[in-house]
Amino acid sequence: YDYTMTTSALANSYLITTPAGSVVTSANNSSNATNVLTTSDLTFTVLYPAGFVASTAAPKSLVIKSINGIASSATNKTVALSTAMAAVGIHTGGTTFTRCANQTFTVPAVVGATEYVWTVADGAVIVSGQGTRTVEVDFSAVAASKTSNKLTVVAKNACLVSTTAKAITLTSAACPVAPRFAAPVAVSATEVYPNPASFEFNIDVTGANGDSVTVSVYSYDGSVAVNPFTVQLVEGSNTINQNIASLRSGIYFVRVVNNANNEVIVKKLIKG
Repeated sequence: YDYTMTTSALANSYLITTPAGSVVTSANNSSNATNVLTTSDLTFTVLYPAGFVASTAAPKSLVIKSINGIASSATNKTVALSTAMAAVGIHTGGTTFTRCANQTFTVPAVVGATEYVWTVADGAVIVSGQGTRTVEVDFSAVAASKTSNKLTVVAKNACLVSTTAKAITLTSAACPVAPRFAAPVAVSATEVYPNPASFEFNIDVTGANGDSVTVSVYSYDGSVAVNPFTVQLVEGSNTINQNIASLRSGIYFVRVVNNANNEVIVKKLIKG
């Protein structure tokens, strides 16, 4: 952590004392290996020890004394150190969710945060952005009976300090009705088989010649298990086969998107 102080009248150097176990350095004192430093530099750096955040040792503060050729300052400048993180702020991205299109949510940056951990619920899937301030979420697998959904996000810093969880409550909204210039091309899909599957699974998709679908697989926690891939269809039934031997055992969701009209079909898969 870097700190900067303003010049003290008549001072030509400063005695800096940091918490026990830390190391304080400056541009002209880069080799210092202790928590005490006398320097004329106005900017200094403190490397705190592992476990400093959880430590109950006191004090958790910086102490600075001004010095010149005659004497040192009668009082010290003491800076109390806070190991807590500021709360996650108000998000952008709305307060509703729909099942017809992915939605993006963003939270403001938290000072010192290096990672943002998002959690989804009720079958929602994180498409991208896990670990960052902005996340893209697919709600298409959320049951029609669910009228609300919740996202939570926690910011963490390099010292493994976390903010309290920020809850984002969303209410269900109907999909917008688009103008219909022609009847959409319907695509249907059978249940995944075999299910449970150990090495590979199949899914039969029925469509028209020249249509295409995009297939992907998501784990139960919303992360991508098999990257999206596109399949060109022929008239009638098409069997799509995918190898999943490398996946861990658990519950997954196979997502089929009709590229002609963005119709989404989701099937449950158990990896044995």
